[in-house]
Amino acid sequence: MSFATLQTLEKDYYTILDIPTTATPEQIKEQYRKLAKKFHPDVRSSERDHEPNADRFRDVVEAYQVLSVSQSRANYDLSRKKNPDAYKSVSDFQYDMETRRDKRDKSGMVPPEKPVRGSYAEERLTQLKKDRAQYNVNHLGYYQGGLPRKDSGPLRGKSLGNPGEFHTP
Repeated sequence: MSFATLQTLEKDYYTILDIPTTATPEQIKEQYRKLAKKFHPDVRSSERDHEPNADRFRDVVEAYQVLSVSQSRANYDLSRKKNPDAYKSVSDFQYDMETRRDKRDKSGMVPPEKPVRGSYAEERLTQLKKDRAQYNVNHLGYYQGGLPRKDSGPLRGKSLGNPGEFHTP
């Protein structure tokens, strides 16, 4: 599970520190120091695993501040127990749909991100668009109607199958 691609409605400090919920204070401190060295933006290091990231470092510090104090950890564990759905991992799209009203369009949906220019995804989408036009297929892969062809029975337009049938590429 990648931290960058999944989000939670509430921050899951155990996932941020990558420790089990049964971790001891020593394990929490050890993991905090390891991640702090890895993500601290001001540290210059020749180590391979050093990835300066201020946002991730702030999350690590916040998680340590909550989990290192026994009373705040107990409160956090109780809130996770009362509302476990708030701490489940969801995709960025789901997160935006549930919490980011400013990203929605007039229909109430979050529009999908367009692929990066020159990427494989962009090339693939253009190829699919050409194939749909060539075989008279809608965006779901079903043959569309059109003008009848002479001596072709129910086939219409440039279709290879009857309207409503699924096109197998």
